[in-house]
Amino acid sequence: MPITDHKNYSFSFSMIDIKKIDPCPYQHRKYFDENSLRELGASYAGWID
Repeated sequence: MPITDHKNYSFSFSMIDIKKIDPCPYQHRKYFDENSLRELGASYAGWID
């Protein structure tokens, strides 16, 4: 399901089932701090407006 209408953005996102994503075997980080991820997401959200 596309998230953008392509009228205002040159990119789009799609929603997919997270179970279809395989972890990268080369990713060294195995643990991601929930609060840090929320802060990062909030900082990016401000860029989209």
